[in-house]
Amino acid sequence: MLCQGMPGGSRIVTMSAVLAPKQRGAARPWQHGWQWHEGAVSVFRAASGEHAGWCRAREGGTVDITELILDDHHEQRRLFAILEQVGRTDTAALSAVWARLGAFLELHAAAEEAIFYPALLQVGLAAGRRAGAEGETLDAIRDHNDIRDAVAEVAHHGVGSDGWFAAVTAANLANSDHMAEEEREGLTDFRRLAGLQQRHNLAVAFAAFQARNFAGVPAIDRDPESYIRQAEQDAPQTERTAERQSEQDQRPRATGSLSIGSLKGQ
Repeated sequence: MLCQGMPGGSRIVTMSAVLAPKQRGAARPWQHGWQWHEGAVSVFRAASGEHAGWCRAREGGTVDITELILDDHHEQRRLFAILEQVGRTDTAALSAVWARLGAFLELHAAAEEAIFYPALLQVGLAAGRRAGAEGETLDAIRDHNDIRDAVAEVAHHGVGSDGWFAAVTAANLANSDHMAEEEREGLTDFRRLAGLQQRHNLAVAFAAFQARNFAGVPAIDRDPESYIRQAEQDAPQTERTAERQSEQDQRPRATGSLSIGSLKGQ
């Protein structure tokens, strides 16, 4: 991937875009100062500052926890959509897809509770937004509990029955409401408040958590208020854990990191 400077920002152009004229036939004209061709996989424009650092870091393969969470959300929506398309009499397929989805919903929630929401509380404290971060986290933990209850209700009905589909629909609604709120609030705030290196470290920890628990995790409701108190007490340790997950990465740290591990006691 190439990063080329331009007035007011930076361009990021894939190698397929650069090679397009020779390898992909006719190319479209340059437009609006952008150098791109038919077949380019992606072209991004980043402003100066942190995004310029992001441009450089991306050459080494940076990941972002907010993107991993969005990927999970897409997969959850996809699996719910599949269930809507499977015939009621194909109970084997319905059971298999639901088993995968139900386990995935719990694993995703557990990973967020272990990795993402403690970090959201940290950056909220660092930015002087305690009330906002705590409110978003309270809502998320309550949502996770509601989703767990909805998933558990599905098991009380025969696969493919009216009651079963109604319970699956209720789980879908609970999860959809949660994802929409999280995407609108928690993920947006975290991208604004957390530096690239921190988001990368947390992404590595998030992916490792899910990989270690690929077979599933127990569904356990959490008390939202107790969760927040414990997460705020453990905030420095959470940051160090995420950094250890990424200690093999020898690339220079982006200067946008908030380094909030020193907030204990504030």
